[in-house]
Amino acid sequence: MMPRGPGGSSSMAARGVLAAVVSLGLLAACGYREDGPLYPGQKFRTSVRPNRLAVADFDGDGRLDIAAASGDVQVLVGNGDGTFGGPVTTITGLGTPRGLARGDLDLDGVVDVIASSQFVQVLRGEGDGHFLAIETFLTGRSLEVAQLADLDLDGVLDLVTASFLSDDLNVLIGNGDGSFRASLSLAVRSSPSAVSIADLNGDGVPDIGRHQPIL
Repeated sequence: MMPRGPGGSSSMAARGVLAAVVSLGLLAACGYREDGPLYPGQKFRTSVRPNRLAVADFDGDGRLDIAAASGDVQVLVGNGDGTFGGPVTTITGLGTPRGLARGDLDLDGVVDVIASSQFVQVLRGEGDGHFLAIETFLTGRSLEVAQLADLDLDGVLDLVTASFLSDDLNVLIGNGDGSFRASLSLAVRSSPSAVSIADLNGDGVPDIGRHQPIL
């Protein structure tokens, strides 16, 4: 049986009512009851092991869906009862994205996706689980993670990427139309592998924390 608390090994989302388990070439979407264990779910074949998952209502029907970075971006469309249809695949041309983030980048009320590998690709949500690539750009080498947050408090999402090989964090300011402008590159040590964004000092402004491997 899989652990079901915050300290467990399963990837939890949607306030404890959904779990997604990844393995080599397989994505399993399982239901989760707050008063009981995981119950059997569906399994979906993917081209390679998914590197990242993102959960949101990608098709605007009020039900949570799962996006997986697996060769391309695949969306499992939620049926609202713990089962999923799909997957719906959007070809990125990035190889296997290592970073995946979601948010409304162009303020149209539809969830968009950022996929990253060697490059960053902006995927505009079409409102049906499909995405349209509107911009691709380079910010660093081997981008392990992409995170979205409103860093300058203007109501528009900004982008932070962490580059494992070039040892830097890149901050890009959102323009509100799905595009970004370069703002800041921060040199860090020891190959950052993850980024967290939160108000760490209580001043109302988001701060950036980076994670690094422990050797």
